[in-house]
Amino acid sequence: MDIYNFLLRKNNYETEDYSYLIFYHPDKVVDNVFLFHTTLVKVEVNINHAEDLWKEALSLLDKPMPDSSKECEYCVYRERKINSSLLDF
Repeated sequence: MDIYNFLLRKNNYETEDYSYLIFYHPDKVVDNVFLFHTTLVKVEVNINHAEDLWKEALSLLDKPMPDSSKECEYCVYRERKINSSLLDF
């Protein structure tokens, strides 16, 4: 929510220092109709935190790609996808 609020403000929208999330969770089924409980949760927003995250993300994008690692789930997945796509030719 921090990032959404940050981006809205950067696009000249007025926002508050909080947001609301609504959660729906199943309660029961009556005559093939699903009934849900709802919970409304107020979430405090910190655009300074979002701005720091944004700057950190941009900084990471400017750095070279790290070397592959067998301990990294993404690297292993990527290797499998590359190898399987080579077999498709």
